[in-house]
Amino acid sequence: MPVFLVDENLPHQLVQRAREHGHEARWVRDLMPGASDRKILSELLRSGEHLVTRDKRFANTVFARIGMEEALSGVVLIREERMRQIRAVWRRYVGREEYPDQSLVVLESQQTRIRRFPSDEDND
Repeated sequence: MPVFLVDENLPHQLVQRAREHGHEARWVRDLMPGASDRKILSELLRSGEHLVTRDKRFANTVFARIGMEEALSGVVLIREERMRQIRAVWRRYVGREEYPDQSLVVLESQQTRIRRFPSDEDND
């Protein structure tokens, strides 16, 4: 079961919901408020947590660095604007029985898309 690091651009309710479903979860605003993307990335590499964010630019930056850094566990990008929809797609995701590792997961109201991180084997 993944451990989540929820970006500060999302409400603390997502941390609480993850915990209700048996996950460990931490909120960036509690740990390192206002931290740069670089500092958050360092924490993800250290901790092995999955990043949960609405920041598409940050998610793409993290995804682009795959292979240049130590292995990241995963990134969950929530592509919703309204809080009600954010909570709904998150509730659906944390209620799953299986979670992809080494992947970018994009949560939207109508679908969940999963893209595996490129591996060294993909380059051979």
